[in-house]
Amino acid sequence: MTATIPGGHAVGRSARAVWRRRRRPGALPALLVPDGIPVLRRGTEAAMRSMFGAPLDPTVDPGDPGLNGPGSATWQLFSDPCIAVTGLNALMIQTLHPRAMAGVTDHSSFAEDLMGRLHRTAGYVQAVTCGSTGEAVAASLRARGAHRRVVGATPEGEPYRADDPRLLTWVSLGLTLSVLTVWDLLGPHPVPPDVADRFVAEQAVAAALLDERVDLRRLADDPGWLAALRHGEVELPMVVEGHLPQSRAQLDATLAGFLDELEARDQAREALAFLMDPPLTGVGLAGWKAVATAAVAALPDSLRDRTPIPRNPVRDAARIQAVRSAVDALRVVHGRTSTIRLATARATALATA
Repeated sequence: MTATIPGGHAVGRSARAVWRRRRRPGALPALLVPDGIPVLRRGTEAAMRSMFGAPLDPTVDPGDPGLNGPGSATWQLFSDPCIAVTGLNALMIQTLHPRAMAGVTDHSSFAEDLMGRLHRTAGYVQAVTCGSTGEAVAASLRARGAHRRVVGATPEGEPYRADDPRLLTWVSLGLTLSVLTVWDLLGPHPVPPDVADRFVAEQAVAAALLDERVDLRRLADDPGWLAALRHGEVELPMVVEGHLPQSRAQLDATLAGFLDELEARDQAREALAFLMDPPLTGVGLAGWKAVATAAVAALPDSLRDRTPIPRNPVRDAARIQAVRSAVDALRVVHGRTSTIRLATARATALATA
């Protein structure tokens, strides 16, 4: 069953296919003001900081483009405000792997500190995608340290380790997939196939740095190695061994290879129920539920069908339209995301000095 939102877009199992067809009209005004309206932007930046933490410091490592840099697919996709929905979508994806979900339940304050968890995840993602090369390596080392403590077993007795290449692949897949599917749902236009392929390959490099076999501590102080890493000249075992996909087609194939492992068990059901209805009130709760509904709608059908979240086509259509309208407004008021604006300032600092 589908419902229709203003503009004739269907909501339901065919929603993403319908929304992929063309550039959305609401995105066109943003082309005229790529950096937003300065006076109004300051207010949206304050709101974004409260949700996702402080943005990057553009004075760190001036001239360093980071792992990706201007012109990369990653920076192109992370420049759009719709990226704000990807964190919640990625968390929903992660819950569906029982071993990954057990690690979250046993070793994090997910329910007690949801915003803190989102801040920490956003901070890591910002550093590895848009930070300097040194910041990306430092964030990877911090994440590794946290992963070493995440060891245990599911309630059914299945052992897990957060640094297991299989689970690292799953979490990376969720982050990468969430960006592409949220863009399909809320982005200003479809992601071109070549951009999607480059994005998947770029994200594989970031994920591969979480592998303990890459000696980051020894190599991080070597400027030559950092430059080689930026240029794709460093051998990364998880990439070489084929754990991490290098194209959109490989990403889809990797997801298909996980489907038999996925299940919304009790821990996942509790987490998803919390994500859909957190302890907020008033406008905050209404806004959260709209964003959460959009995050669910961006899930591929193979994952959406595994969640216990009920479908309500009319309600969901209204909420998704509200999120689309808010994102369209942000494109005009805020322009490019603060992360990309600051990262660009850092990467080009020496060239303009």
